[in-house]
Amino acid sequence: MKKYICISVLSFLMFVSLVWGTILPPFQTTLNSSTYTAVRLPSNMSCQNFAFWVEDGTSFYLSSDSAGTDNVLVPADTKLAVQEFHNKGTVLFYAKASSGTPIIAVLITK
Repeated sequence: MKKYICISVLSFLMFVSLVWGTILPPFQTTLNSSTYTAVRLPSNMSCQNFAFWVEDGTSFYLSSDSAGTDNVLVPADTKLAVQEFHNKGTVLFYAKASSGTPIIAVLITK
């Protein structure tokens, strides 16, 4: 029998803060299902690590470019964390909704 670990967003955020340090307020970007949207750091923020998820828990596509040439479908209710340094205002990734117009939340740490 497989065992699964379910964690709440609050537990996930607490884990991120313990592992990575200072958490800055999350920023949000609205996705659509027709084009890839650039998820970009605000012009006044750089980051060492970031975590992201779709607010309503729907699945979405993730890509490193706006054409979606290397896209991957992120399953519903998935939270992802990445350890990469990014300068202020840079594009973290591109995302597209699998349906509707969900909001993707990005949490960054310094």
